[in-house]
This record gives sequence, structure tokens and C-alpha cells, in this order.
Amino acid sequence: MELKTSIILIIAVAVISIILLVFKDLIKGLKKIKMSRKNQKIVVVSLCVCAIICFIFFEKIIHSNNVKKTSDNVPQNQKVIETITEEEKQRIAEEEKVKKEEELQKQIQREINTLKNFDSSQYKTSVESISVELAFLPVWVDMINEAKESDSQELNNLSEQLTQSVKQFQIKEFPVMRKEYGKLMNNVLWEHNIEVKVLGSYNSTIELIGGYFADNANIKEMQQEIQEMLTQLRFDRVNYKWYKYASEYQYYKLDSTADNIVIRIK
Repeated sequence: MELKTSIILIIAVAVISIILLVFKDLIKGLKKIKMSRKNQKIVVVSLCVCAIICFIFFEKIIHSNNVKKTSDNVPQNQKVIETITEEEKQRIAEEEKVKKEEELQKQIQREINTLKNFDSSQYKTSVESISVELAFLPVWVDMINEAKESDSQELNNLSEQLTQSVKQFQIKEFPVMRKEYGKLMNNVLWEHNIEVKVLGSYNSTIELIGGYFADNANIKEMQQEIQEMLTQLRFDRVNYKWYKYASEYQYYKLDSTADNIVIRIK
């Protein structure tokens, strides 16, 4: 019990004791003096009420003091709880980080092994299947970037290994994908009397030939339709001829990324 509370209790006991002594002496005095029984009862009741009031008063003081003590302890206790909570959060975050890095290491290693024996023939059957093969690239790039930004040296090394694997894959695959895309587009458009060729040592130019392209509006429409795919395949030029031997024709130069650059194409 605190000193302050003890002092209050001593004072309370003393005051109530004094009231009881006064009450005792007053009873004796009332017997000696002539006073009606009614008045005697009033005096006695008044003293009792006074004693009760004093008791309630001191009890409230003690209660108030205890409440204050409890209130003063709450922030400190709360601070301890918050400290423990923050430490626990930090521990959990660190465990999750380690687990995530371990999983990323496994994923990257799997992709490196996959790229060593990647069979791309299954992705050359349609324009849609070529799109599926292209979809691997941003996934690999995201893994590379995530591992590169890690504090783990092992992940940094794996990031570099995957970068080199993807780079070699792109150098080999992009010319093949462009060539196959030209063949597939030729099969699709022949019924519209349009011939499609892929030209250049790296198959980086695509050429569309047909009377349909005598109209500039048709050229614009076709370009808008195939622009995204041409960019994804990293063509650097597209020619539009209204017949095979035309010496003048419309063409577009494409600001495409080189095959050996490992980057996410937007």
C-alpha cells in the first residue's frame, strides 16, 4: 500500500474515532440535561449522518487515489505490450523474408535448368502459341529484377545467371519466332490475297504484299492491328506493297529493342 493511501486511512480512522467519542460524551450529556426524547433522537441521528458522510468522503478519496495509480500504470504496461508486439512483427517479417528468398532461389534455379533444354517447337503452331512463348519473358525479367534488388549475394548471383540464360535464349529464339510468325500470318492472309514475307539476316523486317494495300487507309488499319505483336517480336521494320515489284511503297520503322537486351516490353 502506498504512503499516501496509508496517511488517508489513518486520518479517516482518527476523524471517525473523534466523532464516536463526541457521540459517546454527548449521549451522557443528554441524559443529564432536560431535553425532550424527540430532540435527543434528532441529535443522535445527526451525529450518525455526520459519521457516515465522513466515512463516504474518505472512501472516495482512497478510491480516487487507487484509480489514478492504475491509470498511471496503463501507459507503461501498454508500452511494454507495444514493444513486444513490434519485436514479434519484426521477427515474423524477417522469417517471411527468408522464406520468400529461399522460394525465389528455387524458382530461379528451376528456370535456369529449364532454359538449358527449352523446347520451343510446341510454341510455333499458331500466332497464339507464339504469344504464349513471349509471355515467359516478362516472368523471367521480374524474377531477375527481384533477385537483383535483394540483399542476398546468392540471389544476386542467380539473377546474373538467369539474365545470361535469358539473353542467350532471346538471341536464338527471336529470329526464329519472327520467321515463324511470318509463315503463320501468310497462311492466315492468303485467302485475302495478301502475301507475307520475313526478310533480313535476323528476320527483322516483315513485308505484306497485296492489292489491298493500294489504299492507305487499309495500310493504317493493318498497322494498328499488328503493331503490338510486331513490337513484342522486336521487328524493326514493316513494308506494305500493293504488288510484289513495286519500287515505291509505304513502310514503318519500328523502335524495337535489340534481341540481346533483357527487358520487359510494355
